[in-house]
Amino acid sequence: MKGAQLYAAGDLRLEELPEPRLGDDEVLLRPLYSGVCGSELHFYQRGLDPGLPPPPRLLGHEFAGIVHATGRAVTSVRPGDRVTGVPWAPCGRCGYCRRGLVHHCTAKRPITGSFAERMVVAESAVYLVPPEIPLRRAALAEPVSCAVWALDQAGLRSGETVVIVGAGPLGLILLLLAQWSGAAQTIVAEFSPVRRDLAAQLGATHVVDPRTQDLPARVRDATDGLGADVALEVVGHPAALRSALDCVRHSGTVVVVGVADATATLPLAPFEVYRRELTIRGSYTRCHTYDRTLNWLRRAEFDRLISHELPLEEIVAGFELAGSAQCGKVLILPNGSPEG
Repeated sequence: MKGAQLYAAGDLRLEELPEPRLGDDEVLLRPLYSGVCGSELHFYQRGLDPGLPPPPRLLGHEFAGIVHATGRAVTSVRPGDRVTGVPWAPCGRCGYCRRGLVHHCTAKRPITGSFAERMVVAESAVYLVPPEIPLRRAALAEPVSCAVWALDQAGLRSGETVVIVGAGPLGLILLLLAQWSGAAQTIVAEFSPVRRDLAAQLGATHVVDPRTQDLPARVRDATDGLGADVALEVVGHPAALRSALDCVRHSGTVVVVGVADATATLPLAPFEVYRRELTIRGSYTRCHTYDRTLNWLRRAEFDRLISHELPLEEIVAGFELAGSAQCGKVLILPNGSPEG
């Protein structure tokens, strides 16, 4: 079968690979759609992070497809079922799993490889896609589940003002969910004019170019000088996080959603956190959010986030396009033809 493996920064190769082996508790999928994730774009641009298994690495973890075969112990799905899934399976036994914090599992099994004609997924990580949800939209389940968790971390309440710093695909998903969850104002900051336009089309109350406009000042103008209740940083850069901190009111909440370089740091005065009573939270992947995610994905507005669908043979072009910020969500079609 064909699959895309990353060897080093900028070195993504489509290769002929052996067929994956199927364990008793595993499901063999034929991925029809696989999204280019920001974390994988990070690997493509900078190389794999320290601590990860050495390359080559078979990429792809935002997927939707058809069950091709099942292991002997699998009972929840069968060949022909339409599914999506979580990109890891927790152990269920470690201290974090016992506390319900499965995303921090110390022995979780990573699931990757959806940029290939077939992939293996643990049964515990598979979710059936409701018939009314197209599989191309179901391929957004992984980033939508992360956005649901980020808003859980934010504690957003109806009528509040939300600032979203970064309007890549995840930032745009957060924009939709924040609006549907009761935000009275949504203020989006983004460098790319393409993505600013898309944020405006999706209903952002204010759209700001932080290169030419003073974002914190615009936020204060929109909130009678107070500042936003919640800011979501979705860029993964210290400057973006500093901007988010400057946008919130006293006792406001900043959620770090973007994946920064592991060595990046941010000078932050403890007195500022104390005096302003800031809440700063991280949002790492998701925790028990897939059921709610599939409910959200019944909404057709998510389809507007998908700007490109490319065959597996054009995956390098897909990564370059995603890295250009001149697009919405890029989907790869690992099996050559979309859902019938």
